[in-house]
Amino acid sequence: MRKDKTLSYSPYKADVWSLGMLVYWIAFGYFPPKKKNILFPLDIHPGMEYLLTKMLNEDPECRISAEEILEDTWLKPKDLKA
Repeated sequence: MRKDKTLSYSPYKADVWSLGMLVYWIAFGYFPPKKKNILFPLDIHPGMEYLLTKMLNEDPECRISAEEILEDTWLKPKDLKA
C-alpha cells in the first residue's frame, strides 16, 4: 500500500477485484466477509486460494492484472492422458 494510505483508482484493477468476488461467490456460495485477511474453506485447491488472494488484494497496486490471471498455472490446461 502507498505510504499515505490512500488507494489509487484503476478501472482494470477494480474489474479484477470484482471478478475475484464473483469467482469466490460462485465457488463457495457466499461473498467473503469484510476482513483484511480473507478466510478460505480448508478444502480449497491451493492454486485457487493463491489466485483469489491475489485478485482480492486491497491494494490495487499489488493486485494481480488480467494478463497475469490468464498466465496463472492454475488456469492452464493440464496434459490429460487417457
